[in-house]
Amino acid sequence: KSNPKACVTQALFQGWFFHHFILEVEKYCLEEEVPFNILLLLNSALGHPPFMDNFHSNIKIVHLPPNTMLLIQPMGQGVIIATFKKYYLCHTF
Repeated sequence: KSNPKACVTQALFQGWFFHHFILEVEKYCLEEEVPFNILLLLNSALGHPPFMDNFHSNIKIVHLPPNTMLLIQPMGQGVIIATFKKYYLCHTF
């Protein structure tokens, strides 16, 4: 699925959440034998519906305050990107 503007819309997000995310996370929890209790952190993007808080009993959705993702997200700080590049290069060769 895609959007011509390359942005996630609320309809695309809900479709992903209900038809892919829940099923894959539940499958992963069963395979790893861990409890199916999930915390999903979402930023304030327009494609993340604010009303999805209670759609699944085992998944808690928390919306972060606006403009905080770059402050707390390691990808925004470049830490994960540098580590990924090193592992990718190592495994490539």
